[in-house]
Amino acid sequence: MNIPIETILIPTKEDGVYLLLKITNYIIGGVNATILWSVLSNSSEPILDGYIVIDGQEFLDWGSDDEYIINWTINKLKFTRI
Repeated sequence: MNIPIETILIPTKEDGVYLLLKITNYIIGGVNATILWSVLSNSSEPILDGYIVIDGQEFLDWGSDDEYIINWTINKLKFTRI
């Protein structure tokens, strides 16, 4: 699912308008997870990406709520969802 975000201006590339998240390195019963995030252009081409780790109480608070992890990641990256 492409999550609409406020436009991010990236010099020498297209503007970023979507955020795509993929959970990697998640173990059931574990204590953390790694999230691969990608900023996508209007044509859904990846133009910027990285990894972020969720752990501790924030990981425990996540549970199975996808909205929690989406909002958590957007806040950590200082993006704005629209």
